[in-house]
Amino acid sequence: MTPLPLVFVVVGDRSYALSETLHRDALAPLFSDVWTASRVWDASRFLAERLVRFSSPESPLAFDVRAGQPVLELGSGCGLAGLVASSLGADVLLTDQAEALELLRRNVETNATSESMRARVDVAEFRWGSEDLLPRSSYRYILVSDCINPIYGPESWRNLARTIHRFSHGDTVTYLAHEVRGEDEAMADFLAFCADKLLCECIDREGQMSLFRITKIVEEVTMSVDAVLK
Repeated sequence: MTPLPLVFVVVGDRSYALSETLHRDALAPLFSDVWTASRVWDASRFLAERLVRFSSPESPLAFDVRAGQPVLELGSGCGLAGLVASSLGADVLLTDQAEALELLRRNVETNATSESMRARVDVAEFRWGSEDLLPRSSYRYILVSDCINPIYGPESWRNLARTIHRFSHGDTVTYLAHEVRGEDEAMADFLAFCADKLLCECIDREGQMSLFRITKIVEEVTMSVDAVLK
């Protein structure tokens, strides 16, 4: 059997060998709905590099996963950001649509260089906005890269926002890497939809790339003594 072609991506002090071929018997189209999983997008590289930077004890932005913190990656695609998180010590769940899971599993198999790393990475099907269960009800960190794109339509990124909110607790931090396209109406709509649910802060920019830090808005319900007694 002819080996599948690999793309080599250097992040931090190690190289990741990633397949961009969804199925062993065919090369996937590059830019149509689920098949966008079949590329290592620039935004995923941008996010992966920031995760390594944030993992440093000197970084003012935290990504401390050395103790096996649970990390959820949504729309994993080739899985680069999640694999980097795992190499830093996180327990990672990579998720995408069913058609992308073979690709993800191959990339985990290729890049999980130790038994301990293999034990820290899992792959699961998940569609944004669904009520499907995941192994955890919330995660310490959620990772998203290049998932807000006009070709998907507004319901896609609104479901993404709903999913981030669903799997966040008070301390969850989501790092979302985004590539600006055109007038960026898609991101504007995403931010407007999130306004009363999620706090979205742009913390880094480089060229067309932006990185957002997203946290859940936790409503504090205060009740007077009289109200409690009633």
